[in-house]
This record gives sequence, C-alpha cells and structure tokens, in this order.
Amino acid sequence: MQPAPILLFPGRRGIKVGYSSVSFPAPLSPHVGKHATVLLVDSHEDSRLIYAAALRHHGLEVQVAESAQRALALARSKRPGVVVLELPPAAPFAWASIETLRGRHAPHVPVLGLSTTGLREHRERALRLGCAEFLVKPLGPVELLAHVRRFLNG
Repeated sequence: MQPAPILLFPGRRGIKVGYSSVSFPAPLSPHVGKHATVLLVDSHEDSRLIYAAALRHHGLEVQVAESAQRALALARSKRPGVVVLELPPAAPFAWASIETLRGRHAPHVPVLGLSTTGLREHRERALRLGCAEFLVKPLGPVELLAHVRRFLNG
C-alpha cells in the first residue's frame, strides 16, 4: 500500500502539512491557450511558492506579485486570464486594487479574492467590489487550481 501524498496548505500561521488521498486533476485542456496566465498576488512567500508551483505544474503561466501595487503593473503588461488576489484585512490598498483591476487594467478578468478570514463582511465587501469569488485560507493548492481552472475553462 502506498502512503497518502503529503499536501502543503498555506495558512495564516505558516504552512500546514496534511495527508490526503486526493488525486491531482488532469492538466488543462489545450484550448485554454493564451489566456492561461494567472496573476498570483500574496504577501506570504510560502503561499506564493506553493500556489505558483501547483499552477505551473498544470501548464499555467504564473506571474507572481508580493503586493497589490506590483500586481497592477503586471496586470497591465501581462494580460492575465485570472487574478488571485490576497485580501489582508489591514491592507486597504489591496481592497482598493480590486476596483482598479476591474475598472481599468483587466475589466473582463475574474478576480479571486483570497483571505485569511472567513468573515461574512469581508466576503460581502470583496464580492461587492468586483471579486468573482471569495476564497479563505488555509486553501490547498489543488483547491486553488480547481477554482482557477473553472474560470479559465469557463
């Protein structure tokens, strides 16, 4: 019997390690094409590394930014198909960048808000500002991949 794969889950207090029998999904279909770029914005280096590795493993191009300011510049130049944006509760520029992304830089690109809190008011605010979806950490890389794929294949 083979041991269950070890999964890493970026969370609020570092990386959590878990065991799972979850199988990885098949690679993206070839018709995704030029819009298979994901802009990943997260202030935690561990999260950026884990999420980017999982997305790249499945054939996606990933542009990584550590701040919302850097993300706006990348959104203008790289034309992502999906933006995954960390929304820290005490980072007003990250929240304001949702409207900027949706309004000027990537109006037709889905923004997936990623938060360390599952507070209803944060979820409502993110959706009101233009996020297509609100995700809560800890979120495994396979789960993030599934959400990203749904919007890229949609």
